[in-house]
Amino acid sequence: MSSNTRSTSDAQQQTALTIDPIIYEQPTILVHSTAIPNMEIDLKLIVYSRARVVKWLSIIDMTFLTISLVLYALNGAFFWIFLPMFLFCFCGYKGATTYQKNLVIIYDIYLFGMTIFYFYIALYSKSFFWFLFVFLEFYFFYYTSRLIQYLNSIPEDIIESLRSGWNPSEITYFYY
Repeated sequence: MSSNTRSTSDAQQQTALTIDPIIYEQPTILVHSTAIPNMEIDLKLIVYSRARVVKWLSIIDMTFLTISLVLYALNGAFFWIFLPMFLFCFCGYKGATTYQKNLVIIYDIYLFGMTIFYFYIALYSKSFFWFLFVFLEFYFFYYTSRLIQYLNSIPEDIIESLRSGWNPSEITYFYY
């Protein structure tokens, strides 16, 4: 088994060419580029910014649920439905803070349910105001679903880096 190795070094890229006629039918080319760490930083930045937005969305949802609970309690009515809804929002906050996909999925289920709820209210009330809520809730559902997709697709070492406190030098918010 003979092996011929030829490598060239450039400031941007390093290429190694290995040919072994007994094992390989054609040459194998390995390309190592410096663009990969930049892609890793971009992925970290996207997940970091999306998680921050989802965290704030869940805080806003918990605030409105608390206000609704207090208003219902002052009117003499108490609905137990607010407790599970508050827990769903808390799961979203905790999942976005610790980058745990399963907790963010629970919050995404809550957002999907609220989208359907507002859609039914909008159909029966026939008011443009409620359709605005449907649009906003659907957008929040879509945004959170994209965070889940990114958490599924990135390697575990990037998630561990984010959990250990990685902080970008400047924050970019992604709205799509």
